[in-house]
Amino acid sequence: MFNPFEGLPTSGPATLALDLESPSAARIYDAYRDGCENWSIDRRFAAAVAEAMPSVSLIARANREFVHRAVIALARTGVVQFLDLGAGIPAEPHLHETVQAVDPDARVVYVDFEPVAAAKLAITADEDRERLAAVHRDVRDVQGVWEDAIASSVFDPARPVALVFGAVLHFIPDHDPAWPGLGQVLAAYRALLPPGSALVMTHATDDGVPELIARQIRAVADRYRETTTPAVLRSRAEVETLFGDFELVAPGLVWVPQWRPDLNESPATRDLAADPAGSCLLGGVVRKPSTASGAER
Repeated sequence: MFNPFEGLPTSGPATLALDLESPSAARIYDAYRDGCENWSIDRRFAAAVAEAMPSVSLIARANREFVHRAVIALARTGVVQFLDLGAGIPAEPHLHETVQAVDPDARVVYVDFEPVAAAKLAITADEDRERLAAVHRDVRDVQGVWEDAIASSVFDPARPVALVFGAVLHFIPDHDPAWPGLGQVLAAYRALLPPGSALVMTHATDDGVPELIARQIRAVADRYRETTTPAVLRSRAEVETLFGDFELVAPGLVWVPQWRPDLNESPATRDLAADPAGSCLLGGVVRKPSTASGAER
């Protein structure tokens, strides 16, 4: 029998320890959004990135807007369980607020390994323990994440679940001596999902990006080597492989400003509409076949 957890390590205390010496992706992202859950080391890094790529804050907002449009689309088709992987430091509107506006009984489990993000997510989840939970784990710890999410009693693993990877996958390398590569991690998650489930993901790329912006995003990726979460830019073809045999929901794998922009109020998305490739982010939603004959569309 296939074991999706085979060969996958778990995240121990050292992996989840608070790093006071390096900026982290979660806190940097919070700084991009002008949040208050970041430190001077994160703000200095964010300022340096903004100097190298002035549109970075706009792109961060457009990424979040895509995620919210994607979960609205799924909630409208009856998917009401969401596992937000690498959720980061909470910002309004929360993901659960967006999906519960569609279905008040929608359930969300937030996951992050960064201690500040994990603590804030736990406070958010405490507001409604029947429908919300927070898990403090590395998203590469597939078994730990899945078992903790089930133990929370927030969602039923036998019903469709949407996995949300918003600007997370480019922080998972293909090769790491302590962890499985991105392909193995996603294969394990896909295997766990019941029929009718979905993946929502965005990924940074320099493939097909205007040359000036491509140079900027490469410079940003180089800067992220200084953080606890180095970034990996992947081509469109490499991103497509991450979906496995799941089927793309229209309009397919596109630049994030192009994914159903009219589905929700999305000001940053509108600002990037004239140059969607300038977002440097590919986004897509895929569904796991609900029957042997094909995918739910």
